[in-house]
Amino acid sequence: MAGEFNVPIGTRLGEYLCREDLVRCSKLLQRATLVSGDFVKTLERVKAGDFVYLDPPYAVTSRRIFREYGKKTFDTADIPRLSDCLTAIVRQEADFLVSYADCAEARALASKWYSVRLPIKRNVAGFVGDRKNAYEWLISNRPMTRRGQPDEIKAR
Repeated sequence: MAGEFNVPIGTRLGEYLCREDLVRCSKLLQRATLVSGDFVKTLERVKAGDFVYLDPPYAVTSRRIFREYGKKTFDTADIPRLSDCLTAIVRQEADFLVSYADCAEARALASKWYSVRLPIKRNVAGFVGDRKNAYEWLISNRPMTRRGQPDEIKAR
């Protein structure tokens, strides 16, 4: 393998997506612009009124987590650049939502914006018994609400 893409397709596609979902997604993507390259270059295309969802590979210094997506990938050294890009998105009068694994790096990024820490189940593991419960941050320039648990929401 060339190391360009290493996420398995799986064998139970029909359990997760149906033809109608794929057709609906296809229609929505007709209006989207997909860009391959460094995230800074991609985010330079943001315009007023855009909504930007960012799900970077989780660069974490405190523990090992899967992030083997390519030869030169997102790293902890890129987080300050990501933070600068979030500020630039807001200056462009656009909105953003970032999802990131719970870690010191995410908490630092979350402290500058509206954020919520959510429990999640990590389903990427060869054996069901190896799958872990974890936490993830959602970070945005827009206020977020979470039904029933407003105390977990941090406003900037």
